[in-house]
Amino acid sequence: MLEAVNVVLPDGRLAIPDVLIVEGKFADANPTKYPPEAVIAVIEIVSPGSEPQDRMVKPQVYAKADIGVYWRFELEPKPHILAYELRRGRFVHVDTAPAGERTTIPVPFPVEVDPLELTRR
Repeated sequence: MLEAVNVVLPDGRLAIPDVLIVEGKFADANPTKYPPEAVIAVIEIVSPGSEPQDRMVKPQVYAKADIGVYWRFELEPKPHILAYELRRGRFVHVDTAPAGERTTIPVPFPVEVDPLELTRR
């Protein structure tokens, strides 16, 4: 899992997901830019001011780049994760992990998570 790295989009622009999961052989090289075919999943953490980007723009950009999994970590009203899988060029909601419940999200591989635990200080 990586953070603060770039995904090189097919049109040459860069996207900077909050968290990026890439194939090990690409991560081992430790680059700061990854091609979309190296990306297993992107995770965006929605914060005040980033809502339109994270909810509407970035999913479309990632879908066009053929990135298979997109998670959106919402902090309000309570922390929760929405997991999406790319199907026929569009992201389809496959699971929600609500605050206070350990949930296994099946994509890109089974991950058990409680979003509330990720926000504790």
